[in-house]
Amino acid sequence: MRIQTDIDRDAGFAAIGLGYVVPQRFTTTFMPSAGEQPPYAGSFTAVLLHGRFECVRLELEHQPDGPPIDTEGLRTIPVRHLIRAAIEGNVFGERQARNPDRPLVPLSWRPPDVSDGPTDDNLKVVMVAYRLAYASGVPPLKHVEESLGLPRSTAGRWVKLARERGFLGAAEKGRAGEAVMVED
Repeated sequence: MRIQTDIDRDAGFAAIGLGYVVPQRFTTTFMPSAGEQPPYAGSFTAVLLHGRFECVRLELEHQPDGPPIDTEGLRTIPVRHLIRAAIEGNVFGERQARNPDRPLVPLSWRPPDVSDGPTDDNLKVVMVAYRLAYASGVPPLKHVEESLGLPRSTAGRWVKLARERGFLGAAEKGRAGEAVMVED
């Protein structure tokens, strides 16, 4: 599937830590390849609400020789997957995003080696991985585990330590996320 994302610079950017920001609002246009699901072209607008991107507008276009747009077809639209792909391709440096005269060039965020244990620097990396996952609707603990190459129990312990040391805000019992986004 081909996607193109347009950032609404006027809506601003949200800091996720370590100098990285994500757009507060964006519109993504998607076009499936032949035979690919969903069988529709379209676009959606997503807005960052309470730390998570929510689709606030979805527009679909019937494709030649494609099925009609109906409730069954609507269920095939992978909105969370499309949001995740759009976010992963649109992480920016804070200074770059805050300067309206500079073009936006996405950074590729790759977690560093964290083999030296739960240092403050590594817990800040946990914070960024956690916030990126939460914002795009991916299970944050699983994302921390997979992106940092940690066992599940270690990832959980490090997220807990990141909260205790103030890098992540408190979560509601039994739920992912944070009550308040905390700056690094």
